[in-house]
Amino acid sequence: MTLMSYNGRSIREGGAILQPDLAAADPAISADGLTWTFHLKPGLRYAPPMADTTIVSADIVRALERGLRNSPFAPAGETQTFGQYVGYFSDVIVGAEDFTKGTVDSISGA
Repeated sequence: MTLMSYNGRSIREGGAILQPDLAAADPAISADGLTWTFHLKPGLRYAPPMADTTIVSADIVRALERGLRNSPFAPAGETQTFGQYVGYFSDVIVGAEDFTKGTVDSISGA
């Protein structure tokens, strides 16, 4: 699931320009640049066999938390979350670092 994505075209064809994917539009960004608010497109659903299930904001939070959580498939003693990129999330999403450390049950995001 991605809130924003690229169109898969070359840079000359606008391929480096982010565009809404699950998001209804570009995010509203606070004056200080620290809070990004996304709204999901209405009527989004999962693929079969869950085609009757609407995608909601809690699903996005769950996906982020799953990525921040240690993978059960990681080799013994090795952390595999977002790999080397976990720092990008733990530095910008409020509560991500505490969630990764296991000191809170959910990322707060605010």
